[in-house]
Amino acid sequence: MRPRVRSLSVLGALLAGLSVAGCASSQTEVAMPVAPQRGPIDTGTYPNLNVPPEVAAPVLTEEEKAGLAARVESARARQSGSGRGSATTGNSARLKKLAESHGPDTLNEIEAQ
Repeated sequence: MRPRVRSLSVLGALLAGLSVAGCASSQTEVAMPVAPQRGPIDTGTYPNLNVPPEVAAPVLTEEEKAGLAARVESARARQSGSGRGSATTGNSARLKKLAESHGPDTLNEIEAQ
């Protein structure tokens, strides 16, 4: 064998021995979970799929559903009427005239800063 091939085979054998030694453990204790486990637990038996799952919240009634929908619609109506630019819909000629008259002044003010 050439020296380089021999050193590679020795290195491979050394790494294989270390990996096998790392897997062997004399510890026989089973680690206990710190927090209670949520979710599926392996009991060694087949799961019973006929058990209904726990619900996170009760189902909304039709009255509660209608009340929430009304609250959302009223909030949407309040917000759609307010805000910047809400009164300037549809008059493009007026907006163009406003831009022509205020545009140069605004640019001069920006450049001065």
